[in-house]
Amino acid sequence: MSKKSFFLGLIIGVLVGGLIGYIEAGVGQTINLKTMAVVVNKSGEQTTLSARYGSPKAAKDGAKFVSVNLTLANTTTSEFTFRPDENIRLVDSIGREYETYSDSIGAVDDYLNYKDLSPSIDVSGSLIFEIPEDATSYYLLIAKEQSKEIYKVSLI
Repeated sequence: MSKKSFFLGLIIGVLVGGLIGYIEAGVGQTINLKTMAVVVNKSGEQTTLSARYGSPKAAKDGAKFVSVNLTLANTTTSEFTFRPDENIRLVDSIGREYETYSDSIGAVDDYLNYKDLSPSIDVSGSLIFEIPEDATSYYLLIAKEQSKEIYKVSLI
C-alpha cells in the first residue's frame, strides 16, 4: 500500500467510522503512537534552507518553507526507519495538505526523513514543508498507525 493511500484510507476510515474532529495536542506535548512517541518542539518559516555542507535551497516563487522540529522515540524493541509521509501531513487554514519537501536532504543539517530509530533513544530533527506564501496558519496531522486516532498540533 502506498503512503498516500495509507494516509487517505486512514482519514476516510476515521470519517466513516464516526470519529468527529481530531485529538488536539500542543507543542511540547508527547503524542504516543503505536511504534513511537512524538513531541513537536517548535516550528518556523524561512525562504531559504541552508546546511553546513550542502547548497542553499530557495523556496519557489510564491512559496515558503515551514520547518517543524520534532523529538522522536522508538517505543518498540527493534530498529525501524521513520518515514514521515506515511502518517504526518501539514495542513493549512484552507485545507491544503502537504507532504515533506523532497529536496531537504543536504539542505538541512538535522533532516529527519528516512531516519533509522533505535529503541528507546530520542532523536531530534526537522521536517521541512514547502507551502504557498498565502498560507497564514497551519497545523500538523499525525495519524496513529492501525487506529482511528489522528492528532492535530496547531503551529500558527
